[in-house]
Amino acid sequence: MRRAIISDIHANIHALDAVLKDIERQAVETIICLGDVVGYGAFPEDCVTKVRERCSTTILGNHDYMAGNDFQLEGYFDDARKSLEWTRGRLNDADRAFLNGLPILFEESQTTYVHASLHEPTTWEYLDFGGDFQRHFALQKTPVCFVGHTHMPGIFTNEVMGSHELTWNAPISLPNRDQVLVNAGSVGQPRDQEPRACYVIYDEMQRVVTFRRVNYEIQRAQNGIRAVKLPVFLAERLAEGV
Repeated sequence: MRRAIISDIHANIHALDAVLKDIERQAVETIICLGDVVGYGAFPEDCVTKVRERCSTTILGNHDYMAGNDFQLEGYFDDARKSLEWTRGRLNDADRAFLNGLPILFEESQTTYVHASLHEPTTWEYLDFGGDFQRHFALQKTPVCFVGHTHMPGIFTNEVMGSHELTWNAPISLPNRDQVLVNAGSVGQPRDQEPRACYVIYDEMQRVVTFRRVNYEIQRAQNGIRAVKLPVFLAERLAEGV
């Protein structure tokens, strides 16, 4: 089975539309979203609608969780807090119900999907230090697990905590290890100094992943953020991939 795995759209409908068009050319059977459909960007309702229509499974991300509820936004940096407050005002009851109904993880016989990590997944810890990876791998029951959250694409094993070398738009055979972790990167707000939208095609039978990078109309996404008077940094960072 070939699957497209998308993550961290962050209300960037221009990036999402470009990725979905690219997916249509990849002969995949289904699309899985690893969460953070909303937050930061200017088009949350459009992205929720599109994800509901196109994705077979969507996982709960921290921005989805906070936007779908009225909890205090403690611990979020100022720009993220402002964007979440604004997003809450844009979502209708059906959007909120959809976000609130998303599962924390999705597990199949060979593959697990979660937004951030398997250890205490609702604390939304970042998998960016060796100890965190060890805690995650201790709970990973399947050979392969896909995550997002850091916006940094990568392939990791429980023996090599640094990401294996990546190539774009070309098949990569996963390491021959019992446990492999793949970060799908970000559709709507890449942070690996590469502003193109990022997602993954996974061929489960061949145990091969392809990291796709897709051009999209960054300026239109930036203009949308400026038009609704969200923090200007959220627009500027899109062109820099940070």
